[in-house]
Formats: sequence, structure tokens, C-alpha cells
Amino acid sequence: MTETEEKYRLISENFKDLITLLNNNLVIEFINELSYFNLLGYMNDDILEKSVFELIHPEDRELTKIIFKNIPKKGERSIQHRFKHKDENYLWFETSIRRFFKKADRDGILLISRDITEIKKAEERLNKSMNRYRLITENANDLIAILNDKMEHEYINEKTNLKILGYSKEDLIGKTPINLIHPDNLKDIINIFKKGFEMGEGKGEYRYKRKDGRYIWLESRGITFQDLDGKQKALVISRDISDRKITEHSLKDSEEKFRTIAEQSLVGLAIIQDGMVKFVNEAASKITEYSIREMEGWKTKKFFDHIHQDDRWSSLDLFLRLIEGKINVITSYIIRLVTKSGKIKWIDCYSTLLSYEGSNAILAAFLDITEKKKIEHKLLESEAKWQSVLTNTPAIVIIIDCNGIIKYVNRTVSGFSIERTIGTSIYDYTPQRYHEMIRKKINKSFQTGESGSYEIEGMGNDGTIAWYSTQIGPIKQEGQINVVSLIITDITKRIEIEQKLKESEEKFRLRIKNLGDIIFEVDSRGKFCYISPQIKDFIGYKPEELLNKDSFELVHPEDLEFAKSRMIRALQKGATSNTFEYRLKHKDGFYKTFSVKGGKIGKGEELRLVCSARDVTEQRNTEKALKESQKELLEKRKLAAVGQLAAGVAHELNTPLANLNLTAEYISNILNKQKNNSNKTILLQEMMDIKDQIQFCAKIVKQLLQFSRKMDLNLIKTDIYSLLTEIIKSPSNISKLKEKDIKVTIESEEKFKIYVDRVLLSQVFQNLIDNSIDALENMNGKSTIRITLKKKNNEVEIVFIDNGKGIKESDLSRVFEPFFSTKGVGKGIGLGLAICSGIVEKHGGNISINSVFGKGTEVKVTLALLKNYKKNEKNFE
Repeated sequence: MTETEEKYRLISENFKDLITLLNNNLVIEFINELSYFNLLGYMNDDILEKSVFELIHPEDRELTKIIFKNIPKKGERSIQHRFKHKDENYLWFETSIRRFFKKADRDGILLISRDITEIKKAEERLNKSMNRYRLITENANDLIAILNDKMEHEYINEKTNLKILGYSKEDLIGKTPINLIHPDNLKDIINIFKKGFEMGEGKGEYRYKRKDGRYIWLESRGITFQDLDGKQKALVISRDISDRKITEHSLKDSEEKFRTIAEQSLVGLAIIQDGMVKFVNEAASKITEYSIREMEGWKTKKFFDHIHQDDRWSSLDLFLRLIEGKINVITSYIIRLVTKSGKIKWIDCYSTLLSYEGSNAILAAFLDITEKKKIEHKLLESEAKWQSVLTNTPAIVIIIDCNGIIKYVNRTVSGFSIERTIGTSIYDYTPQRYHEMIRKKINKSFQTGESGSYEIEGMGNDGTIAWYSTQIGPIKQEGQINVVSLIITDITKRIEIEQKLKESEEKFRLRIKNLGDIIFEVDSRGKFCYISPQIKDFIGYKPEELLNKDSFELVHPEDLEFAKSRMIRALQKGATSNTFEYRLKHKDGFYKTFSVKGGKIGKGEELRLVCSARDVTEQRNTEKALKESQKELLEKRKLAAVGQLAAGVAHELNTPLANLNLTAEYISNILNKQKNNSNKTILLQEMMDIKDQIQFCAKIVKQLLQFSRKMDLNLIKTDIYSLLTEIIKSPSNISKLKEKDIKVTIESEEKFKIYVDRVLLSQVFQNLIDNSIDALENMNGKSTIRITLKKKNNEVEIVFIDNGKGIKESDLSRVFEPFFSTKGVGKGIGLGLAICSGIVEKHGGNISINSVFGKGTEVKVTLALLKNYKKNEKNFE
């Protein structure tokens, strides 16, 4: 064999890819035996003089034959196919095929094959991840679509689309949704799409045509993103809100009905909200002599300015107590009103708290009783006039004694004469269920001399059910109360109006109850004043558990300042301009995300914030999962690319490094033979430095290859203490430790024998010792490396502790990242700890680092004590 042939054989033997020479009959004539053994387990005797097709997977043979037949005389062809390992498993290789001319009259085929098994596995994992992402979107309850910059569908979750809209992929992919939007909403939605692509996000509500021709209401939110090719796309998530729109429409109808009833009522009605008169009816206008237009918009002060000064402050106090929601507030009272012309009218008022257009308000119903008051006044002046007035008053006036016997009545209802009524009991004309209540009130009037009142249900003149209000007044005769008067007024119409208002309020409550959102109200301190019943379905609390409690106790600590600032802004400006999101704590301890919007009502101490909150937890989780899936795909592609690059760089560097090492050795041999060379010592030292640098580069190449390739374990029962002792006492380590005056100690509770890959674990321990030596460089004081071994549960902990310069806190979280290094230039490329972490994890163990900058570092390696583990097991996961 010539010197050149020997050099090429030496290079090929150290080449990490497979090199195969075939003759024209496709029989193997040469292989680089070391690489074949490392990758496929074959030696020369196993494979030489055999057909190459014995190596190739049966499914790949036909394609490989075609490639062989069509190899050009110049240039090369490549193919991906599977080679059989000696253990009968198959590995994937990418093979470059070219003609190889050995002599003028003979040629053959050269194959250079690179192991791409890990790349193929990464591609398979990538496909599984994409299928997992597709499974999530296909089973989402909301409509999910991806649109291109021409607003054409590129993706829809078909299952949900079929369920809600009736469309399949064939119906929508490649088509724009614009043609399916209701014409009345089209212009607004096109503007939203345009702004969305400009601003990066958008939202809107609109009607969308189903496949059956019906329109439903959708609420859509969209964000833009760039795909892997850099093209602008939009992700749109839509929810069916048809039920909510129906509820809103019904609410509007209810308010219209209320307005119709109020406008036709003979009783004056006024609604006061946020310190302002929001509504008055025609009857109220006639009583006050002001037009409806003049009264609507009055501030509360102006409204109360028209109440007689003697009644003004008591009326205002009742109004404020009612708005506070206090109990036992008198809702029916009599005041004097000053009209536009200056007249004073007596008014019988009834006030109640209700919800109007979504906010709290006061409804005041009032009836002009000026004439009634005049009659009462005349009764006090003259018995005759009193009798006359009683005869003509529309109210029923009855005088009874302490036993309830009727002594006088001015009129009766249909079917009863005055003569037959005198001498009978008042209880004969009232339902049994009211007797106890009436008796207590009458007795109280006799005993205390105080007036009283009550309202009961009874029989009307036409035989129908009617409602009556009774005022009880004591009558003194010669200083004693022997009789009391009962003034009975038919209040059926008022009760009917109140009932209708109550029904309207009940409808509002039912609609709120059936909304998909939580409705709540907080005061200026953030305490709950009202919570709709739906809250139990969302965060597990009943409304009564939270009333008068601090709402911010439910807010996630990270969102607390944000939520408070939004509340302050809403209270200052009157409403939130946009929805905002924060997390609320469920009764079971976990957090859910809500989208909140609100507006204020009231003033001063009565200031309130009414908000609606929608659970968007699932939507945010879906968006988060989508982003994490995209990020995971990108990271996997990056890792695959880094691994491929590392293998390529290592492959390209191995050959020149081998040549440089041979050349350095050759020159050193020549210098050693020279006797009269005055520069011999200097030159030999320089050649030693060159060889050291070559070894450093070779170490980096080895790390790159180790990082990029699959790691198989050759497990051997090993005494960890003995292994550490061998490493510390190696000549190279003894030299380094002595040179830098570093003391190393090993402490062990017992001898730990476990199954490990001795070569790989030695690499881990050596790397950690080297790191400690580097950290102790140029340190003042005594330099030490302390190694401890101890048992913890079913594991052994190997801890390396040095008192070196330590690691900065900002770098500590990154020390295991590939290509990250805190060492200076020429100290390594940052793969040492990454490879150590991979080796330890492959053993089923764990590695961690604690360090204080300027004080030292502690590295802990934990390995399992598996007593029954089989020797040479291939998988340790």
C-alpha cells in the first residue's frame, strides 16, 4: 500500500459518516470499519463481499436500484433510505452516491452516508404536535377561522362550523365571509377588518347568514399574525350571541310597555336617576303645571325646590334613605307641592327603588289630594261642613269604637246600605287574613293617640277585587280617645301600576339572571352592593356570600393594581371605554379570567359602579395553547437545525484537525532527531502548544458531535466513590490541582454501587471538576473542592462544592442552555453543562446548580439506586 493510500485509509477510518465502496455488481469492497461499528455494529468480516442490498430496507430497495442505474459520470445523486443495524433495527441515512474511478480500466461506486435518524424522529414529533393543535381547534365551542390578507378563509374548525352555521370546509375554504354578512352590518364589519389588519386586533358584533338562510348574531374577536412564510394572516374567534340579542330586544320591549302604561296613567309618575329627572308622564305635567320637556333634565335640587319648604327636608331624607336601600323606609307620604303658577297643592306620594335602563333609579308616583286636604280642613272648622264634606268625598270615612263597632259611615260599597252597616263590626267587611294586623293598628291608635295606616285587598263596587288604603286617626272627645276615624281610599289603580312596574322589574331580573354574563355592583370602596345569581356557576360563590365584602379580595394579586386603577378611572369618567381583563379566584382556590366593563351611577357617597363580567378563561386558554404550540414548533425546528449544523461543522473539522495533528507530530519527530539546532527547545515547546490547541479543538468537535447525536448507554455496575477517586488521581488532574494549589476531598457515607455508563458519567464528573478548577483561578485564600456522597430515599446525591468566584444570579438560569458560557474566549463554547445535563437525564437522574457570586458554587447530581436493574440495558427512561 502506498503512503497516499495509507493516508486516505487513515482519514476514512476517522471519518464519522459511513464510507462504502461498491464494485459495478453493487458488492461491498471497502468500508470505514470504525464508523460502521459505531453506527451499525458491523466489522469488515460481517459485511465485505456482500451485496449492498442486504443492508437496505426492503421498502427502499427499488428506489435505490433506480438511483444506482442513473448515476452520472460526473456529479452525484442523493437518497434517504434505511440501513439495517446488526441488532435487526433500522436507522435512517442520507446517502450521497457518485462514480469512483480506481484505475483507468476500472471504476466503482462511492457511498457517503450520514445518520439522520434523529431528524426523522423530530419530524415525526412535529407532525404529532400539529395533529394535537388541530384536535384542540376542531373541538372548540367557538368558531375559529384563519383569513388571509384578501379576507379569504384558509382554515375553519369544521365540526363547530357545521354545528352552528351548517357550513363545511368545501363551502368556505378559499371564499370570503363578506358575502355572508347581513347587508346592514356589512360596512361596519369591512371597516373593522381593515382596522384589524392595521392595528393587529379588532372585534365586532354582526349578523351572519347560516347555510339554511337564517341570520344569527355573532360576536367576533380577531388578531393578526405572520405565518412561517412571513405572510399576514388573521385569527378570528366568533361566538353565537343570538340569545343575548333576543334578551336585549325583550328588555327594550318591556321598557316601551312601561312607558306606554305610564303615559296613559292618571297618577303622576317621575323617574329620578343619577341625580336627574329622566322621565315624567302627562299626569305629572298637569299636577306641576310644567311641561314634560321642562321637567325632564331637572337636577335633584331643582325637583326638591318645588316642594314646600316645610316638607322639603323630610322628603329629601326619605329619598336618600330609599336610594341607600335601607329597610323600614316610609314609601308613602303626603307633601305640599309649589306649582309653576305658585299654587300650593297637597300631593299623596309613593316612592320605590327600581332598575331603569340598566341602573338604579327612584320611581315617584303622586296624586293630587289638594281637594281632600281642603275637605279635611273644613271638617275641623265646622261639624256641619265636616258632615257635608264627608257625604261628598270620594273616600269612605268610618268612625269606630275600641271594639271595632261602626258608629258612622259616609258611604259604602255596592250591596251594603249605611243603615245596615251602622252597629256592625269593621271586621265583617275585611278578609280574615288581615284581622290581626288591623286590630293591632287600631288598638295602638287608641292607646297612644298616634295615627296609622294600612292597605288591604277587598271587594270593589263592580264585584271585582280592589285595593284600599286606610288612614287611622284618633278623635278626642273631652280629652279622651273614645273613637277613631278610618279614611278609606280606593288605590286599585295605583296598585295595578305598582304591580305592572313590579312585573317589569321581575322581567328585568329574569333577563339578567339568564344572561351569560355576571352583573355586579360595587360602591366607591370596592364593596359588593349587588351580584347576579350567575356568579355561583362561574366562581362557586352564592351572591349572599359576597355582599358587602371587598370585591378586590377575589382579584389575583398580580392583577390587583390594574383592577383598582380601572375602577378609579371608571368612577371618574363615568364608564370604561373598553373592556379589560383580570383574574378572579374561584371558591375552590383556582383562578378564572374575566372580561369586565362597567359604568357609574349616583354621586358622592352614593357613587356606584355597575359592571358586567364575562368568563373568557377557555378562550384565553385556547389562545395560550395556540401560541405555545406555535412556539414549541419553532423551538423544535431550531433545535433540529442546530443539531444538523453541529453535526455538519464537526464533520468538516475532523479531517483537517487530524491532518494538523499528524503534521505537528511529524515536525516534532524531525526536531527530536536534530542535535545541532539551537532553537530546538523553543520549537518543540511551540509544537506542544499547537498540539494542545488541536486537542482543545478536537474536544469542541467531540462535544458538538455528542450534542447532535442520539445517546445510547452502556450500563455497568460501578462504585461511584472509586470512579471519582480514579478521576481525581489521574495524572492530568493531579498536575492541574498541584499547579493551582487546590485541595480536593471526597466524603462518602457508604459505598454506592449502581448501574451507569462509566465513560459518560466520567465525562460529567470531569467536566464539573474542570469548572470548579476554572472558578478557583486567581482566587485569594485557600482553594478547595469538596465532593460528598450520601443516600436520600432511593437515590444517591453527589455534590461538588467549591469556594470559587461563583455565578451571577442573572446567568444562573441559563447555565444549562447549549452554547451559553460565562467563561472567556478560548475556554469553550458552552456545551459542557448542556451535555452533562443530557447524560444525567438519560440516566434518569437530575442535575442542579446553586451559586452565590463571589462565594462559591454547589452542583448536585442525583442518580437512582436501582438494585434489580439489568446490566447493559439500552433504555434508562
